[in-house]
Amino acid sequence: MGKMRFGLHVCSTLFVCISSPAGAAVGEAATQGEINACRAIESPVERAGCYDLLFGGANAEEPEAAVAAPGGTGDAGLVADAAETNPLPVEHTNMAIRWELDPGTNRGLWLPRGHRRTYVLPIHWTDNVNHAPESPTQPASSDGGLTDPVEVKFQLSLKVKAADDIFDSNVDLWLGYTQQSNWQVYNNDLSRPFRETNYEPEVFATLPFKFHFLGLTARMLNVGLLHQSNGQADPRSRSWNRAYAQLGIERGAFSLLIRPWLRIDEPAHDDNNPDITSYVGNGDLLGIWSKNDYTVSLMVRNSFEGDWHGAGQLDYSFPLVGNLKGYVQVFSGYGESLIDYNHKQTTIGLGVVLMDLL
Repeated sequence: MGKMRFGLHVCSTLFVCISSPAGAAVGEAATQGEINACRAIESPVERAGCYDLLFGGANAEEPEAAVAAPGGTGDAGLVADAAETNPLPVEHTNMAIRWELDPGTNRGLWLPRGHRRTYVLPIHWTDNVNHAPESPTQPASSDGGLTDPVEVKFQLSLKVKAADDIFDSNVDLWLGYTQQSNWQVYNNDLSRPFRETNYEPEVFATLPFKFHFLGLTARMLNVGLLHQSNGQADPRSRSWNRAYAQLGIERGAFSLLIRPWLRIDEPAHDDNNPDITSYVGNGDLLGIWSKNDYTVSLMVRNSFEGDWHGAGQLDYSFPLVGNLKGYVQVFSGYGESLIDYNHKQTTIGLGVVLMDLL
């Protein structure tokens, strides 16, 4: 019997059986190890065949009932109980994992997660330095010697879940923070100053759902409030507030985030950039393809008014060393940073990603 049992175990593990000794063991009590070997098979067809070898499903009068009948007796009940105790893992999509949309993806409250990208670009070059930033309410100011077209750019972006299932629903409440800095580290004449830092706290709620249309699946809706400012004194101060809604759509490795926003008006005497939406637009569209640690994304935005100001940004990240990923960023248009919201330029950055989009 030992030889027949060994033959059965080899068949169930390798999924191929060309001789009959394993089949001769049909009807004997299956061991837990043999059941586990069958359960570990990913292919449903091969997994069913493995159970057939163990319990004679291929020759039984009711093979489906023998393998899967819940609450069954004997060998069939043992298989059903084992499957219920150790269900096969569910494969979640990139968006479901990042936004914790499905059962089994929730990582709990107050644990920092990635939000947007966190990256460092040791090389960040612009084709058009903004020598005299200005706005309709802020006079042109000297750049103070911040004229080096090559600088370091980096971004930190995190979020934490503050509450689960608010208002007795499946809506989650999040707090987010993004900080982007442009550092003139190669400008030795000015003791390597920071040219610009943008601070962007936000609060938003996420509603998960599944709605299928045209081969796509709408997965979530984010609704939030966002503040962005550069922390500088007049005449270089820039800031604004906005409310937004963001729809998340996906198909396989592709994700699409559609985010319109509405600027929250402020008193005219406090508004440092009253025409900001004419340049950075009233929303953005972000397409992401992410698979096997390779990610390509494209962001576009447009004001759809006047001269149709706007911008586009193409990003590519790829495996480098360990968990570190290489990163290429290409931006063209208005609003590369707040001080440059009405300044058109093209920039190219080379560096690494520490936390990617998806």
